[in-house]
Amino acid sequence: MRYLNRPAFMDAADIAKVGLEINTRVNDLVEVGELIKVERETREEEAKDSGKAGTNNKNSILKRLLCGGKKGKSKRQADKLDRQTILQFKQAVFLLENDVKDFQDASDAYQAYNPLLVYVQLVLGVCSLILSLLWVIHIVVYVLPDPAWNPFLNVFVQWIDSCFPLFGVLAVAIFSLYLLAAGIMGCFKMGLRFLFFTLYPMKYGATYMSSFLFNVALVLLCSVPVVQFSVNAFAHYAR
Repeated sequence: MRYLNRPAFMDAADIAKVGLEINTRVNDLVEVGELIKVERETREEEAKDSGKAGTNNKNSILKRLLCGGKKGKSKRQADKLDRQTILQFKQAVFLLENDVKDFQDASDAYQAYNPLLVYVQLVLGVCSLILSLLWVIHIVVYVLPDPAWNPFLNVFVQWIDSCFPLFGVLAVAIFSLYLLAAGIMGCFKMGLRFLFFTLYPMKYGATYMSSFLFNVALVLLCSVPVVQFSVNAFAHYAR
């Protein structure tokens, strides 16, 4: 996908058109951000006012007991809607930042852009496709059936291990690390599309410490199932 979405040459008319579209999106996001800020401030003021009114009203305790469930439910729904709105806003900002980066690579910073990078990404994409196909076939013929139909990758790892013992270990490490990377990228893509959790992208020279901590926790969380799955997938080789 990185190769297909690589920056392309644009003439002056295309640059002006894309720049206008990006400016429009930036202005729209600024307006949305201001609206979200005003709405949250209004809700906080209303909550403070309702708290003060409740203390001055003698029947406030009875009203809270009678209507507390509905108010609590509406408040939870409002908080949930507020979190989804914030996540959608962050998603839009993240996509806009990527588009601005591509626009700069194709216009202002084209001299500093390395054209060989997209071909390296193409090679990595082909390798990832091959690894994915091998994993899918291995899961179908070895992991899921009981008993296994064919050792598949275990035979390959044993053969390459017979040539030089370190090669077998490296092969298992490559397959396992690819699973870990795929799991992390899958969590990121799911969070980007379905808004399950807050996004913490990693960018060179523009990454906060909170993003590092979140991604480290994500790696640690995914490591345990990857290790367990790899043990089951290469059990024939381990014996």
